[in-house]
Amino acid sequence: MEKKKHRKLRYGQRFRRKCFLAACIIIAVIAVPGLIFYYLEYHSFPYEDGRQIIDATLSERFKAYDSVIAETLQVDENAIFSDAVRVTDMNSFEQALDDSRTGSIVITSDLKISEGLILTVPVCIEEGVTVSDTGSGSFQIMDKGACLINHGTCSVSLRTYETCFCINYGTYVFRDISNFTLWLSDDSRFINNGYVLCDDTSRIYDNGFFYNVGKTDAYELELMGGAFVNDGEVHLYDHFGTFNGAEFINRSVVTCDDSCYVESFGMFRNSGTSEGIAKRENSNAFLHEPGLILTGKKQCKLPAAGESVAMVKNLRILKKAMSDERVSYIVIPADTTIEVE
Repeated sequence: MEKKKHRKLRYGQRFRRKCFLAACIIIAVIAVPGLIFYYLEYHSFPYEDGRQIIDATLSERFKAYDSVIAETLQVDENAIFSDAVRVTDMNSFEQALDDSRTGSIVITSDLKISEGLILTVPVCIEEGVTVSDTGSGSFQIMDKGACLINHGTCSVSLRTYETCFCINYGTYVFRDISNFTLWLSDDSRFINNGYVLCDDTSRIYDNGFFYNVGKTDAYELELMGGAFVNDGEVHLYDHFGTFNGAEFINRSVVTCDDSCYVESFGMFRNSGTSEGIAKRENSNAFLHEPGLILTGKKQCKLPAAGESVAMVKNLRILKKAMSDERVSYIVIPADTTIEVE
């Protein structure tokens, strides 16, 4: 009898052990992944080498913009202006613009623009020629195929649309006329190979594109969804802001004063030297695609090799990363969508 009792006791102990082990396995299978997820979700960030990440995310964007730049600079001026109408005063300029037979125009003498003019064909300002406004003059380039190429000095406000472009090899000064100085939108492009002064509010909208390889001084520059790529020298005065997915890409030298901000959904990508780019201005000024988010803790610059970067894929981690003192830079990987509450 005692042997039977002992045998039953051993079987009972084994059964309880098996039940305990099974319960432990079930708990581990259910609880451990949850604990790992909780830890990753709320308490940690996958830190990476900042320089390598940012360099990789920038490369694709640079290729896209470089393609646009190369396409624009392939313009053959000799071919475009070989049969151009050469104008020396306002009367001949207006007549050439109104004549449907005009293929292109070359301005060969100084002009003063006293009204808004729509450029429907390519127009070239020769070297040594000054074209200025009298207080209400402006140029609008609205037709595909139309462009403005400046080799002289121009101080006429400009609006461009519909993939039109302007190339500056001389000096272009934008002053405040009719509440705009320079207005780029609808895939239009402005390429500066000389000197540009934006003397008052200048705006780049939609897919407007400004490329600087010369020198640009800008007051009140606002990127409202377009892009500014710098391979030259840029000084931003008074106010600079990027909004609505607009990009400022610096691959050379940018100097700013204290009122230069990356604001709502704006982006500043830097692989050059920047001085004075200020902090993110509000809580929704972050990047919605690969690149750099300003947390407001440092000036806008690329992290050094070995400096930590937090990779985030949802709004909860983004908020935590932005409040974590260890995090200076945040990257949202490609193909990631974060909806703002």
